[in-house]
Amino acid sequence: NKNLVIGFCGPHVAINPDHSILASDAIDFVAGNEFDFTIKEIAEGNALENIDGLTYKKNGRPVHNKPRSMIENMDILPWVTKVYKDHLVTTDYYNGYMLHPYMSFYTGRGCKSRCSFCLWPQTISGHNYRTRSVKNIVAEVLWAKDNFPEIKEFFFDDDTLTDNIPHVEALAQEIGKLGITWSCNAKANVPYETLKIMKDNGLRLLLVGYESGNQKILVNIKKGIRLDIARQFTRDCHKLGILIHGTFIV
Repeated sequence: NKNLVIGFCGPHVAINPDHSILASDAIDFVAGNEFDFTIKEIAEGNALENIDGLTYKKNGRPVHNKPRSMIENMDILPWVTKVYKDHLVTTDYYNGYMLHPYMSFYTGRGCKSRCSFCLWPQTISGHNYRTRSVKNIVAEVLWAKDNFPEIKEFFFDDDTLTDNIPHVEALAQEIGKLGITWSCNAKANVPYETLKIMKDNGLRLLLVGYESGNQKILVNIKKGIRLDIARQFTRDCHKLGILIHGTFIV
């Protein structure tokens, strides 16, 4: 079907647009960085040459359009939970450290850390942690709670939800009013006072990338964490009754 437009998005094509667009004659475009509105404009039928943030072919050669600006107002993005409602059977998905069934979604993009092994900040989302407003997040959680009564736990899948301490404290205090159980990704440096606010408002578990117990390795991979801080954080979580799912590089 020659009228079918075929394209790719994601980290690989974002950092290798020329190689990717020339990999096959069947590929019409590749999108770079944040592609939400790039794909929307393509789906609306706009000419490829008029759409920011993509690479397409002309006379067999790559053509790079103007880069698309990063999304600063995250509240303009539609709720993914409404897509889940139409297309997702929540009980089909399992995760060993989550209550079943669970639901995950993002409340922001980007990560302040510079871990050398990490994919997303270096390729797509950048190192400026941009968050949706607390009001917007709480509204989606409330909608999901009403529309998915079977859900036992919500997981906020931001790279590091605890990157912005005032934000996560404010979010926890509002989420707590909904009476839900929730978990999130965190760095092993969250202060005790913040952990307590999170725990008091429904936090069950933190997914923590410790990566290594060797300080030299942590420095080499640019983890940005000290072992003494990570140990104190772990003791604080244990004291408060917060479960930890730790991840390590072997």
